[in-house]
Amino acid sequence: MSVFANPASTAGGAQANAYIAAILDALGDQNPLEVLRSTPDRLARTIHELEPDQIKKPEAPGRWSITQVIQHLADSEPHIHRMSDTGCE
Repeated sequence: MSVFANPASTAGGAQANAYIAAILDALGDQNPLEVLRSTPDRLARTIHELEPDQIKKPEAPGRWSITQVIQHLADSEPHIHRMSDTGCE
């Protein structure tokens, strides 16, 4: 299982630390808030190149489709903005 598959049932301890480390490693020296700001445009450009069935089909059983990931990002956005507004950078 990918370190990015952070199931809620076990999202603590060593697995949570590995998840956070992987996210920080993927960011490199990029500003996390700038990455968040640029994500909508990057997603739109990427999705434009895909066929509709590619967007709706999960990559594997039990995994999310691109549509589901984007919905998750949209659902999470208010929480991310609230954290950045309170200085959690």
